[in-house]
Amino acid sequence: MSDWQGFSPLNDFTGPLLDNLKRHPKRIVFPEGEDVRVLRVSERFVAEQAGVPILLGRKEVIRRMAEMNGISLKFVRIIEPEKSSDLQMFCDRYERAHEHP
Repeated sequence: MSDWQGFSPLNDFTGPLLDNLKRHPKRIVFPEGEDVRVLRVSERFVAEQAGVPILLGRKEVIRRMAEMNGISLKFVRIIEPEKSSDLQMFCDRYERAHEHP
């Protein structure tokens, strides 16, 4: 695969990982949804048909950043944690994930 919008070509690690995700697409949550680098990765994730990215952050901010940078949010889900009815569940899962280093 060639360079794609500033991303390095696939390497020995990312190539097999992407191939596996294509065979078994996943949802992946990006907690730093208001970072333009994450928006670019999410766009590529969709383009590669590796799964469905879920961005956490303020919808208005994320949409504006994507528009300003020419990044598609098609098939990208955005969740505003502070407005979500699942906020406590997010907190519990985050805490559990960080209990065991």
